[in-house]
Amino acid sequence: MTLGELRDLAAKKLKSYRDDCATVARWESETAILGGKSDNMGIRGSTTSDPTANVATRMAEPPTYIKEARDWAAVINSAWAELRQEDAEKELGERGKAYIMEMCYGLLAPIRKHNEDLLQDECAISRSTLYNWKNECVNVVAHHASGIV
Repeated sequence: MTLGELRDLAAKKLKSYRDDCATVARWESETAILGGKSDNMGIRGSTTSDPTANVATRMAEPPTYIKEARDWAAVINSAWAELRQEDAEKELGERGKAYIMEMCYGLLAPIRKHNEDLLQDECAISRSTLYNWKNECVNVVAHHASGIV
């Protein structure tokens, strides 16, 4: 995979971060709930005879899309933490690159309308700085993702 393709994939995964985390959480809760249900027949060797083991097995071997979503969430969280640390070292406060990443890609809340103009005002930065920071966020995520792709 080329660097450009990795950057494109990182930007796509940043945009789908909240949905992917919700999918994983929903799968985990459904798996836990489904495992508790059994038909109470207790037939030896049946898949319903040990619901606790069924849950453990499902959780230990999740589907591929869940594994990928978990991996990308971990990558984005580590990149996000790195940007927060960098912001703290540069004394940017709470309105640095990590904040730009949160707001531009909707990591915590849906993206607001006219987001870029509001972000420029909130962070007291120019449009070019905003775009540079957004690119740097994608680059950091791509760098962290190089181990899973």
